[in-house]
Amino acid sequence: MRTAVIQSFREHDVPAWLASCMRSAQIWAEQEGYTYLWKNDAFFDYATEHEKRICSNQIYALTDICRLRWIKELFDSYDRVFWLDADILIFSPKKLTLESLAGAGFAKEVFIRPHTDNRGRFITKHGHNNAFMFFDRDNGTLEHYLSSAEACLAEWHDGDLPRTIIGPTMVDNLFSCHRVTSIEGVGLFSPNIMRDIVLGGTRLSKQYYGLYSSGLYAANLCHFIRNTLEGLKREQYDATYEKAVEKLLQDGSRVLLPSNHFVHNG
Repeated sequence: MRTAVIQSFREHDVPAWLASCMRSAQIWAEQEGYTYLWKNDAFFDYATEHEKRICSNQIYALTDICRLRWIKELFDSYDRVFWLDADILIFSPKKLTLESLAGAGFAKEVFIRPHTDNRGRFITKHGHNNAFMFFDRDNGTLEHYLSSAEACLAEWHDGDLPRTIIGPTMVDNLFSCHRVTSIEGVGLFSPNIMRDIVLGGTRLSKQYYGLYSSGLYAANLCHFIRNTLEGLKREQYDATYEKAVEKLLQDGSRVLLPSNHFVHNG
């Protein structure tokens, strides 16, 4: 099966930790025998002028539709295409094997809140996201997803687009009308978890690991949060992430140990 792994990111203001993330994706692709493809901001040429205007204050929705059109284009040359957000870190590439999957799939998303319930258990919320996804050429899920995204942007006229309207919000709806697969082993690491990893892994990160019965081999590092920070706060954020990424690449399993004490919401 001819398979491509694709990513896109700008060529300026690329923190070292995010560059490490993209290198990890390329290493994984080469290990699996996949073609790795990358685009800079020329990626946004896949959007129409109307879509660029509608998404002028919401770049995430714009990237969501552009990635779908790029994947559709690549079906002329590939049987399967993986999209990975630039902030996906694959810290155990040899264990992340997805050959058995078929059709279309999206990363299982488990968000953990830093506070606990009245029994001392961390509260979690489950869903799926399009930060790590794949489509097979002969599967109809991409066409449905793309047409839904195009209709959403065509009909939107007033107000700012929600950040996740074409991402997790629309992806969760796909699970109700298509036979799609949950991609296991890809976590969602908030700044709280990343700080916890720098400290050597305490209760928060260890219990988060326990939510993934198949293990954790990669993570979405939520780069969008960096865009909300400026000055010293952004520098501190980058410093924390760089240290956490280094630890994860050295041995993710050492700082992420299983435990079980959660309340599940959704």
